[in-house]
Amino acid sequence: MKENADLLLRLPGTADERNWLREHLETLSVREWDILAAAVERSPPAAMADAVNNLLTLGEYEVLPAGSYEQLGALYLQTADVPNEQRPAFDKGALGWWYANEHSLTAVSTSPIRSRTRPNLTMGTISPQTWSCWIGACG
Repeated sequence: MKENADLLLRLPGTADERNWLREHLETLSVREWDILAAAVERSPPAAMADAVNNLLTLGEYEVLPAGSYEQLGALYLQTADVPNEQRPAFDKGALGWWYANEHSLTAVSTSPIRSRTRPNLTMGTISPQTWSCWIGACG
């Protein structure tokens, strides 16, 4: 987390932006760091003002508890109106892949996260061996 903070604090920006960012980065929880990492992966900040905006929008994201496409598919089946006896017939990996693409989820390295207000974000590169977190659009 410290390395991420250092990278954000090295972005071009004003002294006021740097001070505000430093102060707010120090108070982030582990979950908020996970969300920030996903947001930065989706839209890398070019300047400190972009990093400040990422921090200000942390509340727009939701963590989804799935560490693979199969787990994401199983999570979807739990929320969909699919009878329990029919759930084993579904290919949960394929369903999870569909869900990730349909909702523009991006995988990062903690637990799935999705944006509550950004429906048109694109999915990043995913390595199934290294991710367990998603960020994307709700709804």
